[in-house]
Amino acid sequence: MWFVLERLEPMPIPALLEAGRLLTATLRKMSPAAAIASTTINRPDVMPCAEAAHSDRCVGASGEQST
Repeated sequence: MWFVLERLEPMPIPALLEAGRLLTATLRKMSPAAAIASTTINRPDVMPCAEAAHSDRCVGASGEQST
């Protein structure tokens, strides 16, 4: 079974991550033996600021876009 969580503007990235944590926790309660894997796929045109030393477009830890 697959679950896909997608973030659309203006949802902040931390809210998406929290939704993923809540989904994972709920699935573990419902089925403790389930194998659960999580992957985050980043958009190529937006990257975390920590990785964007000289980028003009990045997203900070708060989910806010920086320029």
